[in-house]
Amino acid sequence: MTAYRFIHAEKAGWSCRAMCRALRVSRSAYHAWAARKPSEKSAEDALLRVHIKATHRRSRGTYGVPRMTVELRAEGQDVGRTRVARLMRELGLQGTPKRRFRGSTTD
Repeated sequence: MTAYRFIHAEKAGWSCRAMCRALRVSRSAYHAWAARKPSEKSAEDALLRVHIKATHRRSRGTYGVPRMTVELRAEGQDVGRTRVARLMRELGLQGTPKRRFRGSTTD
């Protein structure tokens, strides 16, 4: 968590001035951060999270990162494996590994 996020989360209980001084952050920098709009990438990530959740639900929780990446690309999303891995990690989603083959145990 960045200092700015911490200040934003705790400003109900502490003054902004005191927290900025304690964390050695200028108040003007904090207020500039708070007024800034989300970046284009974070907006795209929010949309991708929705697609990833829906695709994971459709696959009944079986798709991991490789198959999720292939599925999203088939839907027309321009994504890379590491980005899908990061978003799935943030969402707490994992694929189900294939079951191991077990042969007959009787002779």
